[in-house]
Amino acid sequence: MSFLSLIVKNLLRQPVRAGLTLLGISVGITTVVALGVVTSGMKKTAGEIITSGGADFLVAQKGAADLSFSTIPQGETEHIATVQGVERATGVLLHITSQGSNPFFMLTGWRPEDLAIIPLDLVAGAPPAIGSTNEILLGDGAAGEFGVDVGDTVTISDVEFRVVGIYHTGSLWEDNGARAPLATVQTITSKPATVSVIYVALREGARVDEVAAFIEDNFPNLATITSVGELSKVDQGVEMMDAANLAISILAVGIGAIGVMNTM
Repeated sequence: MSFLSLIVKNLLRQPVRAGLTLLGISVGITTVVALGVVTSGMKKTAGEIITSGGADFLVAQKGAADLSFSTIPQGETEHIATVQGVERATGVLLHITSQGSNPFFMLTGWRPEDLAIIPLDLVAGAPPAIGSTNEILLGDGAAGEFGVDVGDTVTISDVEFRVVGIYHTGSLWEDNGARAPLATVQTITSKPATVSVIYVALREGARVDEVAAFIEDNFPNLATITSVGELSKVDQGVEMMDAANLAISILAVGIGAIGVMNTM
């Protein structure tokens, strides 16, 4: 009798134990697949956040628990802009709120003068006017869900905005969110003169690794995020998901091995 035949014979002789073993393995595999999908989605979104607005990388508060909790004095944006090799430094305030059916609606605060020059695919309308406080750009996904168009109004975090433009980036979190004047988002969040991240676009020929290293060396309170792999500097979420995925994979293999051994 072959080894495989012996295993099959013992499985049939102990159907309850075999069934429980198969159930455990199935649950483990399903969980691993589900966690893998979630982790992949998180990494994709993180990658999109890092290069938003045509940036080469972003800067956040060192040691922050999450990008949305990162707090940087707005004046640091001007200092970063003077670093050799930097073409543009843009301070942005991130605010996650519940809006309609989206419990994680991302409202980002940008200076209107920055919105006028950064790469953004507008499908309708125009950027907010310089000095405006109640004009807003909506992603096309958000505009569709709210049933609004250019010229309509929308209330977010108890503030009424007039929609002046609708954009499409191909990024799920951005297309289902909105961009509003920085000063207004600072008022909503009670964070005056503060941004969450600074997006850095480099001059032609400048090296990302060299500029990022210079910023970290000369701004000890800041961390540079040039890739998803570096997101753990300010956000442990993706790293924890990877660890959980590995642990459950090992557990599923262990359950299968013990089940097979117990049927022999």
